[in-house]
Order: sequence, then C-alpha cells, then structure tokens
Amino acid sequence: MADPTFAGFPQWLERVVSDSMDLEYPVGTLLHVVDAIPIHYSIRHGDHVVIERKQMGGSMVERTVKEVVVTPKGGIQFWGRSRNPKWNQALPMNGDGSDETEEVSIAALVLGSYRPRR
Repeated sequence: MADPTFAGFPQWLERVVSDSMDLEYPVGTLLHVVDAIPIHYSIRHGDHVVIERKQMGGSMVERTVKEVVVTPKGGIQFWGRSRNPKWNQALPMNGDGSDETEEVSIAALVLGSYRPRR
C-alpha cells in the first residue's frame, strides 16, 4: 500500500537479504521505500536509506540499507545496525581509498517494513 505522504512518487518493496541491519530488519523483511531523487530527499539523522554503490564502471551494483548518522562536526555517515560485528562500522564511501567504489548514491528512503509470517 502506497504511503499517501508521498503520493505521486515511485514507491516499492525491497527484500532484506543480508544481516547488515538485522537489529532492525531481519533477513526476509520487506522494506517499503520511496525514490529519493524525485522527493528531493534531504539527509536527516536517524533515517534509514537504501544506498546504491557502483563499481567497475557500473557493471557491479550493490544496494544496502543503512542508518544515516550526522556526526557532531556535521559529517554524514551510513551505519549498519547488526548483531554481526563486521557491519557495525561506517559504510566505506568513494574517494576515501578504502575500496574500489566509484559512485555512491542514496536510492530510496525507507518508509516502513513488513515481516512475512511464512
């Protein structure tokens, strides 16, 4: 069901397939999201967003859900919320030399979630 707050904007469901946000969304959870670009999404501390990272000229694309953290100095980071300690760090961003990511963008804002019973 579409969120009337964002009527007229693309909304869809994304299925969680990893444990990087399992404290909030266990594997199998469906996330109701809205396209970040047409709503002119503005960063807000605590929001959950779908991040899209492209590598190898865009031939490899990863989508991941992270929590927005605005640091005391105004920096922006994207964090996992997981029982798995490997995800409890800021997502590496392009240009910081930590990985081969060429492009990072916020693809969608998470509006809600649904956990199927079966």
